Amino acid sequence: MRTLRGGDHAKYRTPIVDLDTPAAIVFTSGTTGKPRGVIFTHATIAGEMHEWLLMEPIQQNGLRPVLVLLLFTTAGIIWGISRVVLHGGTLFLQPKFEPSEALRILSEEKANTLTGPPILFEQIAKAPGFVDADLSHMVTAHVGGARVPVGLLHKWQARGVALRQIYGQTEIGGSATAMPRDEASEHPDKCGWGGIFTKIRVVDAEGNDLPPHETGQILLRGPGMMPGYWCNEEATRATLVDGWIQTGDLGTLDENGYLTFVDRLEDMIISGGLNISPAEIEAVINQIPGVEEVAVISVGDAKFGETPAALVRISSEMKESEVVGYCNERLADYKVPRYVVFMDEPLPRMPSGKIAKRQLRDTFADVPADYDKVR
Repeated sequence: MRTLRGGDHAKYRTPIVDLDTPAAIVFTSGTTGKPRGVIFTHATIAGEMHEWLLMEPIQQNGLRPVLVLLLFTTAGIIWGISRVVLHGGTLFLQPKFEPSEALRILSEEKANTLTGPPILFEQIAKAPGFVDADLSHMVTAHVGGARVPVGLLHKWQARGVALRQIYGQTEIGGSATAMPRDEASEHPDKCGWGGIFTKIRVVDAEGNDLPPHETGQILLRGPGMMPGYWCNEEATRATLVDGWIQTGDLGTLDENGYLTFVDRLEDMIISGGLNISPAEIEAVINQIPGVEEVAVISVGDAKFGETPAALVRISSEMKESEVVGYCNERLADYKVPRYVVFMDEPLPRMPSGKIAKRQLRDTFADVPADYDKVR
């Protein structure tokens, strides 16, 4: 080592890199089937980080994120490694998610950033010592992949942390929106507005922009937008249309440009000609005391074509009629699940932490034959 440091050697020349050269390939979660390799160039990574630095200033070398999601996702490669390398700081890597250890790092090591689906925050909130932990030093607590339950929001508020819903896809750089800190608690259902350079549209089936509060497909474009999928020109052409990412997600925009995520287009249930959002039903069932997790899927129905089935994991004894009764008071009749299946094991999840709906639809395709209707 002494020889290397003290010896003579040619000065290292920083290579000149074409900004459009691929720097990383990050695979999608696979919600639409086989995961696709999203190309990240030097320009898209730098552009995404620059935009977020303008929206959410951080002190140089002040980033201290906890990474509990898998390293090969955008959370790991882009928002973990790349962001810390660009802005400086300390990245706390967990080999696997342990709620108690995550809480220790957040509180004792003063980690200040955590991003993930609601289940991560839910499990940390259940860890011993959470009710006494001082987490007010946290600067970023972003929740994505599902709606933020109001009860969960209040638990973290008590610890000095504002949970803020975000929306994005790997194809746009991971994150496209985030709710402002001072509005997150008032509008837990909203995902915020596009960044300084990231733009959002909500369109109908013909590609026409919809007025506020009407549901349509979400389109995105911005500095973190992919140039295409790796070795998949057909998928690239289908996703990038006229300079916009066709997300395959449904949402609404309000008068102020704030986005509300409704559901995946492919997850929507069409029952008797009426559209039903599984996410809406899941948000209601998640409020039932004792419910740990829930996923609502479409199953066949002789009368309506499709009907909702709720797959529920519970922590205490519960009857199917209790779930139905709770939904009856809060949902239109046609949205109330006709099947309720209690799960013994945790629901399967993708590397991003999202519930693996495609896997559940395949596994429980025979629900009408194997279970009785509950209403």
